[in-house]
Amino acid sequence: MGNRDQVPLRFNFDRLFEVTSGDKNFEAKLVDEFIHGLPESVARLVSAIRNLDGDRALLESHALRGSAASLGAERLGQLSDHVHDMIGAGQLDIAMQQMKRLREESSAVVELLREYRLGHAA
Repeated sequence: MGNRDQVPLRFNFDRLFEVTSGDKNFEAKLVDEFIHGLPESVARLVSAIRNLDGDRALLESHALRGSAASLGAERLGQLSDHVHDMIGAGQLDIAMQQMKRLREESSAVVELLREYRLGHAA
C-alpha cells in the first residue's frame, strides 16, 4: 500500500497495471473477480464479527486486506488492516463500528471498477 504517511488512493491503477503486466484479458478477469467477490467477502467479515468469531474474523479481514492491497484498492486495504488490528486486539466491538466505513469504501471501489470496466472492456 505504500508509505503510511501518504493518503491512500481509492484505487491505484498503476498497481493493477503492474500486477497484470499489460495483459488486458488477465486484467479484466482480476477486476471482474474482485468486483463479484468483494461484497461476499465483506459480508463474511461482518458475519464473523457479529457472531464474535474472532478467528474467522481475522482470516476474513486478512484475506480482504490482501486482495485489496494486491490489486490497488489502497483505502480499502488500509481500512481492512485497521479492522484486522482491532480484531487481533480482541476489540470486535470497535471492529464492527469500522465496518460501516469499510462497506462504504468497498461499494465505492466496486462502482469505480465497474465504470472502469465499461470503458475498458477486453
